[in-house]
Amino acid sequence: MSFIPENCKGKIIISALDDKRYPQESLACFELRKSSILYFEVKEISDFNKFVLKILKSFNRTIQEDQMRKLLFFSEGNRTPFYAVIACEELKRLSSKDTVMLANSQDYIAQEFIENLSTLYHHDKFFLQKVLLYLAITDGLSENELLTLININKEFIDKVAPEIFHKNLSHELPLIHYSRFMSAMKPFLRIAKKMILKFMFLLTENLKMQFL
Repeated sequence: MSFIPENCKGKIIISALDDKRYPQESLACFELRKSSILYFEVKEISDFNKFVLKILKSFNRTIQEDQMRKLLFFSEGNRTPFYAVIACEELKRLSSKDTVMLANSQDYIAQEFIENLSTLYHHDKFFLQKVLLYLAITDGLSENELLTLININKEFIDKVAPEIFHKNLSHELPLIHYSRFMSAMKPFLRIAKKMILKFMFLLTENLKMQFL
């Protein structure tokens, strides 16, 4: 509990992982349970429909009744905020006539989302793998650090942005690749102190399993 200041204001929410698959990363939650701090377990969302529609509304989107039924079918047993956020990233791209097809677990829907970035939404696969791993295996990177790591690998730049139609005078990554990546990953990135970019823990572990 040493990470909590001695003098701090009330009504502070502290989130910590509680997952038997990651005992080391769940130590903070174990310590919190032994303290006098009120403990609330995050369970499945009671009104999953309403939660999903609220997220979609922030994108000025909605889904049809039959699409919602499909979502409820695939999300059975996994109606958590993490699953809902990733599902909505997929759902917001559907038309009213499209059929909803989603993975039926948190791990698989995260993997499916990453795969769709290259197979459906035309992000360069090699660029995605490189940048996602940089963020997953470090304790976060600043935007400047991330771009520096990308740009020092000239062979990688040539592979991602070959000079077929345009001459790359700077020999650096065209910012369109980075901007599209940041836009796609924004819901899953958090900005820590000193403007460090970090992924949600569950997504970080999934990326490690997928690419390492």
